[in-house]
Amino acid sequence: MNKNKNRLLFVWISVIISISCLVQRQNADESRWARENVELFPFLSDSEVDSIVGDRTIRLFDISHGNQIVFFSLDGRTFLWYPGQTTVMHGYWKVIKNRLLCLYYTDQILPSTTEPNDDWDCIPLHLYKSNIRESATGNRYDLTWNGKSPLILLRYPETNFDLIQKEVSKKSLTIE
Repeated sequence: MNKNKNRLLFVWISVIISISCLVQRQNADESRWARENVELFPFLSDSEVDSIVGDRTIRLFDISHGNQIVFFSLDGRTFLWYPGQTTVMHGYWKVIKNRLLCLYYTDQILPSTTEPNDDWDCIPLHLYKSNIRESATGNRYDLTWNGKSPLILLRYPETNFDLIQKEVSKKSLTIE
């Protein structure tokens, strides 16, 4: 009986690993395809692009990732405060032809895939914009290159900048 359970467990683990590898390769292929076919995506005006990147803190929310806070600095650096993480992921951003937003998080394991990030991940700007729930000028939560997250961001329920700021303020008052 135990041999059958072990075999079944081995098969399931093999299937999960195979699917994970396929998804990672598919994401890389999709990003490459997007960069090669950038003209197919809707064009956003300079002001629309500026409302997303360039000295902006944004709050994203979607069903698969939950709450995320991202800061885009003017010099092309980006900082991702991902739910459940104690550190802030850091990397770089670039916009291609006002149609694609490409992100590269350095030396990090991406929480959503549990795979190392080894290439630019590009998404059509209009799709990225559709997940933005709030946007503010500046580095609202002082996310830094090697910094810790201000607190553990919850994946659910959806939150907002003001509630997050209250929690950050409470935490800073209790630190000795």
